Amino acid sequence: MPFWAPNPKAHRSPMKVARAARPSTTSIVRPMQPYDGPINEESPAVSQSDTSDDEECEGCPRERVVSNSSGSKDFCVRNMKLAAFGRREIELAEHELPGLMALRRKVKAEKPLRGARVVACVHLVAQYAVLIETLIDLGAEIRACACNVMSTQNEIASALAEAGVPVFAWRGQTEVDFWWCIDKVVCGDGWQPNMVSGLTEILRRDAELERKEHSHNSFGKKGEPL
Repeated sequence: MPFWAPNPKAHRSPMKVARAARPSTTSIVRPMQPYDGPINEESPAVSQSDTSDDEECEGCPRERVVSNSSGSKDFCVRNMKLAAFGRREIELAEHELPGLMALRRKVKAEKPLRGARVVACVHLVAQYAVLIETLIDLGAEIRACACNVMSTQNEIASALAEAGVPVFAWRGQTEVDFWWCIDKVVCGDGWQPNMVSGLTEILRRDAELERKEHSHNSFGKKGEPL
């Protein structure tokens, strides 16, 4: 046999050893048993994040009047029972935004935004909640609504409402709900905003329509004042 020819026995023996050393999986893998027990809040089969659209609160939130633990009713959200879960999500988001948290610690005592009354039409998610609460810590007053009817996290809106933020938002709003919430944050009782976030284009178009309507009512057909 030439020196370069492979030895069949040298290739067979390691394979035989490897097969013999391979453990059997029949004694390790077991089929999963179906869960037949009751499903409740304490059951591990239920994820807390699945309760964002709690079916217990059916119907339009505009038709219900609820209050937070401080007695405030100046908000409208889907389900206040989700506030504790939303607060945990906001606390996790604070670790994702160290710049905002450092800003809070640095200038919170100075209140540089004192006197700012902000209308915030934003995505009601945990990260924006951190921004809203940062602005409040710096002295601003804020009324918040959702800019997207499908991106709202109901638990985040509930957590903000529990913290005393006038927030009007829930997932799955209709067009009527959407404009109702905007009216609530812009035209609140005793509220005159001086800053807007997310509503600039809407307010600009509204101003143009009002100007055109005023121009139409003030001039005749030939452009002469009536």
